Amino acid sequence: MPEYSRRSFLRLGGLASVTTLAAGCTSSRKSGAAPSFTTSLKPAPSSPSSSDLAFPKDFWWGAATSAYQIEGAATADGKGPSVWDTFAHLPGKIIDGSTGDVAADHYHRYADDIAMMASLGLRSYRFSISWPRVLPTGVGAVNQPGLDFYKKLLDGLHAHNIRPMPTLWHWDTPQALQDKGGWESRDTAKRFADYAALLVKELGDRVPIWLTLNEPKTVVQVGYLYGSHAPGKTDPHAAYNAAHHLLLGHGLASQAIRAAASSAKVGIPLNLSPVYPDDASDTDAVAAAKARDGLENRLYLDPVLKRSYPSDVLQSLGKQGISLPIQDGDLDTIGAGVDVLGINYYGPLVVGSSGNDVQKYPTSQATWEQIYPAGLTDMLGQIKSGYGDVTVSITENGIPTTQDPGADGVVDDPDRVDYLRTHLEALRQAISDGVRVEGYHLWSLMDNFEWAEGYTQRWGITRVDFDTLKRTPKRSAHWFRSHRGKPRHDVANERRKRPPWRTTPPRVPRRPCLLRAATSSTASCSTTTSSAVARTNRPPVLGSPSPVLATSGPVGDMGAGCEAAHRSRAAIPAPPGPAGPCRDALASVVLVKAARRGPTTRRCRRRCWPGCRSSSPRSWSRRRRSWCSARRSARPVRAAQAARAAQAAQAAQAVVAASCPHAPSISRPRVSRTVTATP
Repeated sequence: MPEYSRRSFLRLGGLASVTTLAAGCTSSRKSGAAPSFTTSLKPAPSSPSSSDLAFPKDFWWGAATSAYQIEGAATADGKGPSVWDTFAHLPGKIIDGSTGDVAADHYHRYADDIAMMASLGLRSYRFSISWPRVLPTGVGAVNQPGLDFYKKLLDGLHAHNIRPMPTLWHWDTPQALQDKGGWESRDTAKRFADYAALLVKELGDRVPIWLTLNEPKTVVQVGYLYGSHAPGKTDPHAAYNAAHHLLLGHGLASQAIRAAASSAKVGIPLNLSPVYPDDASDTDAVAAAKARDGLENRLYLDPVLKRSYPSDVLQSLGKQGISLPIQDGDLDTIGAGVDVLGINYYGPLVVGSSGNDVQKYPTSQATWEQIYPAGLTDMLGQIKSGYGDVTVSITENGIPTTQDPGADGVVDDPDRVDYLRTHLEALRQAISDGVRVEGYHLWSLMDNFEWAEGYTQRWGITRVDFDTLKRTPKRSAHWFRSHRGKPRHDVANERRKRPPWRTTPPRVPRRPCLLRAATSSTASCSTTTSSAVARTNRPPVLGSPSPVLATSGPVGDMGAGCEAAHRSRAAIPAPPGPAGPCRDALASVVLVKAARRGPTTRRCRRRCWPGCRSSSPRSWSRRRRSWCSARRSARPVRAAQAARAAQAAQAAQAVVAASCPHAPSISRPRVSRTVTATP
């Protein structure tokens, strides 16, 4: 029997029990008008238009990973086995026979990976904590080296100004707890709450937002119904017992987190898919789509956001002899509220009249994933209309690609670039429609162990050579850093925008200017100055009356000095009077004044920088990135330069006061732009 990953078994028709459940809600074509659900299921146009609305300034741009998929170090430093350690070693369970024993070896390379995130401009990092790495048996004594690893990881993220967004559980249940019943047992939900309380106690001061359980639906469907994921069961009764206990674990963990850290935010990431009827005029297809929506979305959204299970789903399950193990108070615990609803979006589901899956849109290498960006807009709109103004974060979104490195070692992945661009446009549209979205995390930061697919699918924006474990950012990584949040037309018009200031002055056409500097007793102090020495990259050296003055006589093409004067928009006269110490001291005053003027003005930047008129959008984008980086790194340098300039000003004023009592004060107003100096 072939193995399928994630939601693939639903694409292929699903388990017989699921099909029967869907059929339980199917109505006849002759039953009359379609229910109101038809309108909400109608697909949006296939090509969403870009909105002029910008993403919020405090929007969190990030990437996501999970522990078992990237950490490796399966037995290092006292880590206990998880259900995936056990499952991956079973013959025939992983398509290429691989395991996550090494994966991307993030456990030993986390510092380099954090530096890579910073270089890609990420502001948020969603990752998961391995339950058996912290508690090898799920309960009892803490494995301190494992806990220390996550402390170092969090400290490194904070050092690079990246927000940590840890998920407490991403499918790697401790094998010791699985042997006692796993999520089929109510006790596992209680143990999960204890584990959450421990992590908040040890790591809470480093974490602003916690996510509890990743994609309970995938574990229920692929792990318990079809058996192609851990724990590898095919028992519908066990599956829906696990579904309720997973949601109960979320509720109990949320209570534990809020009790230990009242200011922390809590959320749950759910994989959601809009469900469309293949034919909106076919009432059977509409009814089948509503039934599938109940199993795919509302079974998990309703208890979390409404404190109840959808009645039509409970009724359908009851017809199959399946009941959820609900006890008094469970729904109040599960529905206590979330601060953030995480949404993992990979594509829609299209359902035919008999409940079968229909492929209506193109698919990625993962054949279960239909690519339809407008589905993200629809899904977010359905949440807003059905559950109110919920704060949402996109916690996973991406595709696998098959491109290999080129001759230059770079992976050019245009499919992923197009996927990200179109889905960000769809997300922008949802925000313009009033959905409150606080962040976007693409899947995934790097290539990893893709569960039952092993290493045959590469989902990362960073390529990992699994022989050498070398990381190489793909083209999509550079695109995401440069173009996230910008619709296509904004990128095309980018060159019209005024370039930001940078510490290293851009190359501009040199302009002729005259300079008379009295550095010898024979120099004449009678000159007409159109511009003169202005700000330099370094202020005058203390004790040097004229540190950067040129030799006497006219200079036709001054180079950097003349350019700096032009950019500062000030014409500084040669100091009047006879040559000698007084004149040299006045020259120092002029230089110090120029040094104190600060960065280039906006008007000069816009007028003199040639790139704003001639560069292509691509080269302009590269230059803009380097300028923004230089500007951020230059702030402390600029402050230090200003301090040195102030010291130089005081020293120069002292020299002037001693040698030329009638000289102007260094604090006098800035001179006019055109000055004629006479003896």
